[in-house]
Amino acid sequence: MITPATKSSLYQDIINQLINEIKRGSWKPGDKFPGEKELALTFEVSRNSIRESLKSLQILGIIHSSAGKGTFVTENALRKIENTELVELLTDHRSSLIDFLHFRMALEAQAAFLAAQNASAEEIEILESLLETLGEKLIKDKNYALEGFEFHMLIVTLSQNKYIIKLFQSYSDELKAQRTPVYQDKINKQRTLEDHVKIVKAIKEAEPEKARDAMFDHFLHAFEDLNLN
Repeated sequence: MITPATKSSLYQDIINQLINEIKRGSWKPGDKFPGEKELALTFEVSRNSIRESLKSLQILGIIHSSAGKGTFVTENALRKIENTELVELLTDHRSSLIDFLHFRMALEAQAAFLAAQNASAEEIEILESLLETLGEKLIKDKNYALEGFEFHMLIVTLSQNKYIIKLFQSYSDELKAQRTPVYQDKINKQRTLEDHVKIVKAIKEAEPEKARDAMFDHFLHAFEDLNLN
């Protein structure tokens, strides 16, 4: 049963309750999901709070929007929820989260190195455009989960290494699930933006070592922000 959302950790409270209702079968895969207005009245919060929470559920692949038809529970929503709960488990166990981030650091730092060697001028323009969009979200302190994921995914793709790409895809669901509002609130957004700028600059200037070092530093800063040192 849905209850009015608490003011502390508002977004996470809404997200958790909606996920629990899907798990209980209140909305099954393929069912139409309530709209922003209805959910805002139910939770007794603003439509903007609902909108941000629904965006997180969309990023996680639990719901999807269809133009002119509404929002629906995805066919694989329950599997996506399991992935979300796996990340929560990782977060609860400090050593597991540290291992996961160390793995990402090694893989994605090398991806940045290769991207600096292989990216074309057209691909770098796309990366710069994505950086601009990500920067706007970070500066305005808005949910940047989708843009952050796409940034890292693009760099991995630009590495042109099929094994790195497959490994990244293997944990992409967990990575999306990890980027909750609670996670984002812990991150130093100004420093994160500066990190991303350095990564793009090194790739654009075809400086593989600098690109790898910039990505490596980005993860070191994440360890600091999440108090994992």
